[in-house]
Amino acid sequence: MIGAAARALRNRAFLVEQIGVPGTAAHRISELLDGAKQIAAALDNGPTPARARLIHELLERVVVGDDALAITLRRAALSKTYTGDHNDPIHLTVPVQFRRRGVEMKVVIADDTDKPARPDPALIKSVVRAHLWFDDVATGRAISLQAVADREGITEGYVRRLIPLAFLAPHIVEAILEGEQPVDLTAARLTGGDINLPLNWIEQRQRL
Repeated sequence: MIGAAARALRNRAFLVEQIGVPGTAAHRISELLDGAKQIAAALDNGPTPARARLIHELLERVVVGDDALAITLRRAALSKTYTGDHNDPIHLTVPVQFRRRGVEMKVVIADDTDKPARPDPALIKSVVRAHLWFDDVATGRAISLQAVADREGITEGYVRRLIPLAFLAPHIVEAILEGEQPVDLTAARLTGGDINLPLNWIEQRQRL
């Protein structure tokens, strides 16, 4: 949904149609378009807390239909100097598909269904190393994390940051191997302290 909102905010033709109401000054439209562009960039590349705050400010309502999401965005969120009607939101419809995976139902944004899966080699390598290193310590092949670090020629701190990836839920590991993880779920985020990874698999799914 964040990706769909960002794509809509980058679509100037769509936005002009939405905000170019009669009587709206050209400089005001330009200001709103510039604001939309900045928000889209932040949604694509910003840190997680900032993205969450932007979505909270931007998103007014989401209605889930049989084959589409009806998303309502707050026009005022596009400009800090906006003085127009706050009850005049921006509407977009995003086609979706519902796919069942086991007992779970997965929502797939239709715009993304034709894109091939893109496994992240660095992320996969990190998960694999975490499992191998944890297994080495658990079975006694390595007497400590420091021993693993000495053998690999790296720091103990790096080993310690990667080890929690050995406790990722199986369905998350499967998604990573298939390249179906969220685009912002990277090895750097998982090991850099940006995400406090819980041990509970349900909480992991909610967090990630």
